[in-house]
Amino acid sequence: MLREKFPEYLDEIAVGLVGEGSDCYGFDDEYSRDHDWGPEFCIWVSDSTYEKTGKELEKAYSGLPAEFKGIKRAAAVQGNGRRGVIKISDFCRRLLGVWDQRIFEKKAGEPVAIRELIDWSSVSDAGLSAFVNGQVWHDPSGLFSALREDVASGYPESVLYRKLAQGCGEFSQAGQYNLIRCIKRGDNVSAEIMKADGMRAACKLAYYIENRFPPHDKWLYKGLDGLMGGESVRSALDTLMLCDYSGMTEVFEKLGASLAMEMYVCDYISDVDSYLDHQTEELMMKSIFSANSNEELTMMIAKAEFAAFDKVQNEGGRASCQNDWPTFGIMRRSQYLTWNRTMLLQYLYDFERETKLGHNLITEKYGRMMESTAPERYAEIKDNFPEHTEEQKAIIEEICRIQVGWMEEFASEYPLLAGQARTVHTYDDKSFDTSYETYLRGEIGTYSDKMLQLYTQFIVELAKNGLNLAKMTMENSCRLYGYKSLEEAETFYEKK
Repeated sequence: MLREKFPEYLDEIAVGLVGEGSDCYGFDDEYSRDHDWGPEFCIWVSDSTYEKTGKELEKAYSGLPAEFKGIKRAAAVQGNGRRGVIKISDFCRRLLGVWDQRIFEKKAGEPVAIRELIDWSSVSDAGLSAFVNGQVWHDPSGLFSALREDVASGYPESVLYRKLAQGCGEFSQAGQYNLIRCIKRGDNVSAEIMKADGMRAACKLAYYIENRFPPHDKWLYKGLDGLMGGESVRSALDTLMLCDYSGMTEVFEKLGASLAMEMYVCDYISDVDSYLDHQTEELMMKSIFSANSNEELTMMIAKAEFAAFDKVQNEGGRASCQNDWPTFGIMRRSQYLTWNRTMLLQYLYDFERETKLGHNLITEKYGRMMESTAPERYAEIKDNFPEHTEEQKAIIEEICRIQVGWMEEFASEYPLLAGQARTVHTYDDKSFDTSYETYLRGEIGTYSDKMLQLYTQFIVELAKNGLNLAKMTMENSCRLYGYKSLEEAETFYEKK
């Protein structure tokens, strides 16, 4: 039809089957074929193309046979506007709530960023899911496909953390708290409501964990088949449908543990507490933090550390560096600018959490250094610090070995710059002159289990790729001090 009647518009038209309806998900069955089903498809066009030929396209589509290969079109009970000729702008408005007309008139090859126009506080999960499902079979201009690909990249980071927090709270409140109370009261109706709410929250969490959009509630369970972690959730839900009230709380508890582990493995949370309401604070804090760029996160960390550094009580009185924010800020930011985003979010959360608990991580760091610089004094204070397991000690020592090696390489290549920094080895420690190795050991020793895991992965990845963290950090320092390169800084000290 399109080739014969609209050859001049073929390059402006997209064709496929996307949107509301079980057939767009591949979920249709004998029960869903009584309406809005059959040999139908979508033709998406821009507003300008619709103005030129929209009515003719609609007439041609309506004139297509009502039966194809023995299958008849079912009545469009709820699907008016879901099939046939659809303006791309109308499609985006209906499912995403995006009204900015400029996005729908992009030329081929122009960048498309519709995610920035979505109001993520109000758009529905089901609308997002419907926008990216199905298939597009023909789209020469690429505009419609580009819009779908942009949305399909998932929730913005801050929104994703908020969705996870919401899902954890809803799961815990319904399945781990209120369900038990309803059962004890003998209120079976409310218990069934709580069970259903907990099951729904579990399904949605499975989607959120993989940064996927949950479909309409009636397809939540069916869609678990397409998720990596969907099988364990499906199995638990199947069990809940069969067990009596005496066994439900245990199933929800195991399901909570499974979901917590999934979030932990994906680096969303820092422990595996199965009571998911306990995870909401961390997820919400990370949602707030993730609204910032990496540069902003490094500054936030440096400022938080400097505030904590100001409160450190030194053995010999207040150190001059405690009054030197410019130097402190550059040194700390130089380090954190090498980190990936997951590490930054985790460390900032850890630092804020410990500060709220009255635990000064900077005091702990300097205290741990005293194991080498002032061993007698360290023996008196070491019980104030969390004790490391043998495994943690081994990991910390291996990290120090690798990073000391990198610093030795850097010192060999840039001896004058290295001379401005700390001595390298612990065996060079003096009472008021702490080496790079001892400082590093003390700092890593304050990391949470999750932070140590992330940092270890970071170091291993750098080593695999032949990168030198000491050099990367010093490059950042030189840049922040105004040098164009390490070589320029080395030359400066050579002439000095």
